[in-house]
Amino acid sequence: MLNTVSPIAEAVRRHLPAAVRKGPRIHWNHRVHQDWARERLHFWRLGFAPTYDHDAILASIRQTFEEKGILSYAVYELTGIHDIIIRMWLPLTCTLQEFRQALLHHLADKDVVVLDVFIATTDPIMHWVFQDPKTGALQEPDLESRLPDSEIELLNEGKLPEDRRIQYEHQNLIAAATPHEGIKFFIVIPTLQAALATAIVALKTELEHILRSADNITEKSLYQGEGFAQFLIMGRVPFDEFDCLRTEIIEAINSRGISPIFGVRTYTFLSLRDDFVGELFQDKMPTIAEAAPMTVVDYLTTYESKRLEVKASAFVDWARWLVEQATDQPQASDHPQASDDVTNEGVIRAVVGLLNAEAGVIVLGALEKRQFPKDPIRSLLESRFPTLDEYYVVGIEEDMRPRDWEAYKRRLLGVLNQRITPQPGPWIRIEMESYGGSALCVITVLQTTANWYYIEDDHRFYVRQENTTQPLPGVAADAYKRERPRPA
Repeated sequence: MLNTVSPIAEAVRRHLPAAVRKGPRIHWNHRVHQDWARERLHFWRLGFAPTYDHDAILASIRQTFEEKGILSYAVYELTGIHDIIIRMWLPLTCTLQEFRQALLHHLADKDVVVLDVFIATTDPIMHWVFQDPKTGALQEPDLESRLPDSEIELLNEGKLPEDRRIQYEHQNLIAAATPHEGIKFFIVIPTLQAALATAIVALKTELEHILRSADNITEKSLYQGEGFAQFLIMGRVPFDEFDCLRTEIIEAINSRGISPIFGVRTYTFLSLRDDFVGELFQDKMPTIAEAAPMTVVDYLTTYESKRLEVKASAFVDWARWLVEQATDQPQASDHPQASDDVTNEGVIRAVVGLLNAEAGVIVLGALEKRQFPKDPIRSLLESRFPTLDEYYVVGIEEDMRPRDWEAYKRRLLGVLNQRITPQPGPWIRIEMESYGGSALCVITVLQTTANWYYIEDDHRFYVRQENTTQPLPGVAADAYKRERPRPA
C-alpha cells in the first residue's frame, strides 16, 4: 500500500505549532504515584462555547492545579466538541467534587459547556512509557524503600546526576520518554451497559491484542475505568500512516462487534498539537512533607466526620464479649465470636455510606471510650488495651485469626464484594498500620462517579452524612441522587 498523507492528517500537520520539546521527559511509574504519592489517575474533558479563550482557559487550569496541589498532569488540545483533555494524578486528600468545584470556579466566565471525568479503576492495562518491549508487560517498580526527599527534589527539578537517574530507571521508578512525530489520538469506548463481567474481561483482552498488533501506531496506552468511558485508548499515528488509525485500531475494534453486543460505539478525538498544549506537562513526585499522608494516629486523634468512621471490628462482636467477661458469665468464651450483624451493620454499612457520599476512611480496631463509660467494662478495657485519645486500641488480631494479614485482607475484600452491589472492589484500598503493639486496618474508600451502592438484600439507601451513616427515606434519597447525578 502506498504511504499517502490523508487530507485530515495534512490539515492537522499544517496547523501544528512549532514543537517546543526539550528532550526526553521524566515520567514516574504509575505504581509510585499510587503507593508513594497516594494519588489517583483521572482524565477530564472540557468543552467551551460559544467562545474559546485559549490563553485564559489554560491560565485557569494552571491556577486550579496550583490551588489543589496537582503535581503531575498533561493537557492536550482536541478537535471537536471537546476542546481539552487533561490527564492528571489527583491526591487522595482532594475529593473529586472539590477539584471539580475549584476548576469550575476558575473557569466561571469561560463558557464551559462540557465537563466530565474518567477515573482509572485499575492499573493501566498498557502504558507505552513503562511497557517491556519484549513481553509487553508493564514494568513493576521497586517500591521497598521510598527515595529520600533530597533525591525526589533533584529528580523533580531535573538536576539528578545521570548515574543515579539511570539507577532509578533500572528500578522502574522513573522512565525518560520523548514523544514521537505524528498525531496524538484518544479513543473512547463508553460504559458497557448491563455487560457481564466476563464479557468486559474478554473485550479488554481483545483491545490489548489489537493495540499490540497495530505496528504503525506508537505511544500505545490503554486504561479501564468509569465515567465518560469504560476503556480509554491513547496513541500516536504518523502523518503519512494516518489511515492506519482507522484500519489497525478503529475497524479492528468495531469488527469485534461491540456495537451489536454492548450497544456502544467508539469515539475518536485528535489532538491539534504534536505536543502538550501551552507546555502544560509536569510529572513530579511529592516529598514526604508535601504528601503528608494521614496515619492511623492522625485518624484516631481526629473526630469522626463525614469522611472518617472508626469501628472495633469487621467480623467479631466485641460488645457482647466484653459484657460476658465483665459479668463472669459461665458461657463466656476466651475470644470474641463472629457475628453477621456486626459485619452487616458495621463495616458493610460504613463502606456503602462512603461510596454513596464523598469517599473517606474506615479504621478497624478501636473502641470509643464513651461507649463503655462505667465499670467493670471500663476497668477491663483499661487493663488490657492501650489507649489513644478517645479510643481503646483493641486491634484486629481477634478479627485476624489465624494471624495472617494477607488472608484477612482477601477475606475482608471478598465479603465487601459479596455483600455490596455492585461490587465495590476497584474503589477499596485496604492497608495495615499499628499502634501500641496492635495491628489496625485502614480501609480507604475512593470516590466513584458511577453507580449507587446497596447492601445485598437491603433496598435502603445508605449515605454518610456528617458523622453518621443512615438510610435516607425515599423522597430524600431521590432528591439526594438528583442533586448528585451518576450514570447508573
